[in-house]
Amino acid sequence: MTEAFLETFAKLKFGNFFSPWTDVWDVEGVNKSKCQGSFDKISRTKGYYKNVVQYKATVEGSEQANRPVDEGPVPLRQAKEFHPVPQVATGRMRTPKQRKGKKKKKSSSRSQSGDSSPGSNDLVLPLAHPSSSAESLSSYSMASASYHSPSPSCRSQTMDLVDFTGQTPSARARMIPNPGSTDCYKYYTTITQAVLGLKGFDAERLKRIARLLANSDYNLLRAPAFHGNYLDIKPCWILTPGCTLEEMKAWKPGDQSYPVLAMARGCGDTKHEEAYRAMCVHYYNEDTFDTSNKIKGTLKTSKCTSDVFKNATENLRTMVLAMTETLFGRGFYGINPDIGLANTGSLSEKDRKYVENKLKGKLKPKSERSSEEHRQIPVSSYNVVQFEWTKASMFKDGIKLPKERDNLVLDKVELLQFEVDPLELDVYPDPFLLLIKAAINWSWCCDQKLLPACGRPDAPSSPVPTMIEITTVPLPVPVTPDKEDD
Repeated sequence: MTEAFLETFAKLKFGNFFSPWTDVWDVEGVNKSKCQGSFDKISRTKGYYKNVVQYKATVEGSEQANRPVDEGPVPLRQAKEFHPVPQVATGRMRTPKQRKGKKKKKSSSRSQSGDSSPGSNDLVLPLAHPSSSAESLSSYSMASASYHSPSPSCRSQTMDLVDFTGQTPSARARMIPNPGSTDCYKYYTTITQAVLGLKGFDAERLKRIARLLANSDYNLLRAPAFHGNYLDIKPCWILTPGCTLEEMKAWKPGDQSYPVLAMARGCGDTKHEEAYRAMCVHYYNEDTFDTSNKIKGTLKTSKCTSDVFKNATENLRTMVLAMTETLFGRGFYGINPDIGLANTGSLSEKDRKYVENKLKGKLKPKSERSSEEHRQIPVSSYNVVQFEWTKASMFKDGIKLPKERDNLVLDKVELLQFEVDPLELDVYPDPFLLLIKAAINWSWCCDQKLLPACGRPDAPSSPVPTMIEITTVPLPVPVTPDKEDD
């Protein structure tokens, strides 16, 4: 092994091989008037959802609901003609035949875990027969098994499938939050219209659509098992589609692959080296990538090209502007992300101060607070304050967008690019949903959270455990597979 190889290998292990996004992007503040028209620019054509079987089932299924979303979980049920794909990620998924079982013991067990048996309030999704489409419909089976449970096991950690960088165990990461553990999905009502090509739907139905969309296969990405610490709780990762905007708008499931720019940075007490150790400790595999001799799910990785970097940067800028327009604009049939939230006037001065301090991470640990210092305040009140802060920041500092740094030479930085290939994956995300998540994480880093769907800077650091076995050899040289702890 050469000295250069050992040096590169050591950098990968310690997380300082790849460049943080602060090395390639500056933060540019633009007047909020710049967002005008961005929502229409990024929206898919009206009726787009009719061309994707799962999306069509989602929209048509939402029409059958007989109660408001806020009244509680609405279980999903399979149509009789649906035959799920072989289950490889979790032992909790059941086939239609298994779900028909009448054993009382099983039913009791499900009830205790937060699941409920299908009843009169079930939402039955009209699904096309699988033979009529090449796309997978397994998301509804997954939703049926894990819809109500906030347990981490819902993320289906598995040693059988690798994540987007080639490591195991992997887990399914969601772009829209899990409705079984949070109600943050309801803030996606407006942007959902752009994803599916919807016009003229009322807010309640859009909430149901957003909830069902969160359980779609196309809301999932195979990610490192500890992705929650870096993609959600403390959003250090930004995964941005590198295809063109037009390609993203025309995307359909099947065999159409697309590139993704994967970058990280430090946030809070988490350094960018830790964030990259959690994301990827492998060198690019493009030189040794062989589809006939690799673990199922392994994706091609490479150094980011100029075209992908420019597309990803422009896509992220456009999505941030589009989501900002939904906060200020009134052209969305009166449906804005913060519609229906409580008026902050109902908060007392003490309660509001408590909310602000908690959002800023200035509260004492719960165990150290007196009874007077601890308050029970609705989550909606925190979200109201967060939206107010975001809008105030945009008025003061402008909308913060990523901008390519002046005189940037991509050859002198290391940026990870991976290819989402549907033919290699059990689940894969719609690039539109992936871009929405990237915009949310970007805005969080800029103190302008577009949606209350990620963590706080005061969240405790959760370093990558040392007991992770690397199961593939990423560097393009013949060496013995590394079995040391990460």
